[in-house]
Amino acid sequence: METADTIDSYRLKWQAFWPEQAILDVFVPIKQKTKCHAWLSLLFELQSCAFAIEHDAVREQKALWWAQEINAINQSVGRHPLSQVLQEYTADYAALADAFLSVANQTPIRSSNTQALLELLKPMSQAISKIENQLFNGNLEVNAENAQAVSVQLLL
Repeated sequence: METADTIDSYRLKWQAFWPEQAILDVFVPIKQKTKCHAWLSLLFELQSCAFAIEHDAVREQKALWWAQEINAINQSVGRHPLSQVLQEYTADYAALADAFLSVANQTPIRSSNTQALLELLKPMSQAISKIENQLFNGNLEVNAENAQAVSVQLLL
């Protein structure tokens, strides 16, 4: 089975949640589609785990598993279909595992202070920004503005 076919169910899952992504997909170069689909599907899985699972014990175990899987991507020994695609591309996933686990363990995140909330998400958002820059040959400096945009997206 081809890699794109293997991750197709994950792509369909996040595109069902964000239907506009199917329209934006026409702008992704064909050579980057599989990598892009795997990355966005992984982000959707992480976001769903951290923010949508209400039962603490389930969320904590699933978050721990995903953190281990993210570390496995960094070591090129991922088991999940998304991990197996992403480990083919060089990026620094290490910071994402710990940052994601920290956020997932603090859910539900409650704050009446937007700045405090964005600060809490900053390590995860910075890791995501850095990986995206590495995966998609970006030349952007990963800065507070990039991280804040990712934080806002995570909270939507």
